[in-house]
Amino acid sequence: MATRKDWLPSNKNKKLEMGINWYKILIQNGNLWNVPEIAITEFNMAINEAENENKIPLSERNVVSNIRLRLTFNKLTAIMRDIKRRYFFVP
Repeated sequence: MATRKDWLPSNKNKKLEMGINWYKILIQNGNLWNVPEIAITEFNMAINEAENENKIPLSERNVVSNIRLRLTFNKLTAIMRDIKRRYFFVP
């Protein structure tokens, strides 16, 4: 049985939930951790975009909306990986 070694959930809903939790923590501790406001704002915008695309019911999705969904979650994933690498690994 293969085990998954990635720390980021592959499920879109769980990834979105993790992003929202991170955002709440960054709002509280961002200044202490030297996270620039622009990075937090960009992260919040990516979360909002992913939430909006994810809210579209499956029955109403088409090729274009599926591509937008994938692109918004790719953007959110990239930002989350960057935040972890830049700000969460720093002691």
